[in-house]
Order: sequence, then structure tokens, then C-alpha cells
Amino acid sequence: MFSFAVGRYVFQQQPVGVVKHQSRGGALLLDSGGEEHGSASQLHLLVERADDGQRVLEVRRSYSPGPEAGFRPGVAFIEETGVLFIGAGDWAAAYSVGPPMKLWEESVEAGFWSWSRHGDVVLMSAELTLAAWDTAGRKLWSTFVEPPWSFRVQEDAVHLDVMGTPSRFSLHSGPESLPAG
Repeated sequence: MFSFAVGRYVFQQQPVGVVKHQSRGGALLLDSGGEEHGSASQLHLLVERADDGQRVLEVRRSYSPGPEAGFRPGVAFIEETGVLFIGAGDWAAAYSVGPPMKLWEESVEAGFWSWSRHGDVVLMSAELTLAAWDTAGRKLWSTFVEPPWSFRVQEDAVHLDVMGTPSRFSLHSGPESLPAG
């Protein structure tokens, strides 16, 4: 389990079923799901304000595939916009922590890998998808990929290699926005 602080907020991954008693009151927003996965892998993430301990957000989620298949949950928090991106297994979502609300939720085909931030763009890497959102949580683009694949961002361009075939496109506009090279 982990805990980290960013600005005004403390983020904690809790074991499923553990209730943290020192917070004041219930979460302002509780989101749960993934019941279709039964007793699959579980994510339990709490977000509290550091100054008063108020639980702002609590996310409880069952997901699959899980860590045993190489798919671990991941988060990215954008402090200046208060947007929290979460991915786990076949699921990804974004939340605003102030005021607390769910911004979007979507299925991730085959499994979530990680988040990465590149200036004002957040990229999600998954087994079969590379997708981009702005730091306010608005989706910019998405593209299908097939393993093995990799990417790098250089000078506002994504350099993507899918099964040995390279492409290059704008970080903000997505595939087919720049000539290959």
C-alpha cells in the first residue's frame, strides 16, 4: 500500500475492507464499480485534504486483468487543475478533487499500463491503446496499438513504433496530424 502528498491533498491506497478512522466524516464523493469482476483484483484509493483530514474522494474498484498478469493500477494527479487520472485493469477514469466529481470513465481493452505527463497533455498507455487528455481531463485523441509497441515524446510530437512500423504525430492533435518521419 502507498501514501503520498501533493499540494493540499494526501492520496492513500488502502487494503480492501479497511476503513481509515482518523478522517472526518465520509467521502464527499464515493465511487465504486467493477462488480462484474467478482473477487478479482481490488483498488481502494482515498483522497483527503491535508489541512483538515476531510475525505474528498474514495474510489473502490474491482478490476481485471490484475497484477498477476502484469497490470498494476496507476494514478496521475494534475495539481494545478485538481484532476486525478486513475487506471486499473480494464478501466480508466478521471475525477476532479475540488469540487469532487467524476469527469469520465471508460473501458480499456486488454489492460491498463501507465500514465505519463508531457506538458499540458496526459498520455495513457495500455496493452492495445495509446490515448491523450488535456490536464483538465478532456480527451484529445486515442489510437489502437498492438504489442510490441513503444513511444517517446519529443518537441510536441509523439514518435510511435508499433511492431517495427514507426509513425510521428502531434501530441495535441493525434495520429495522422503530421507526416511520418
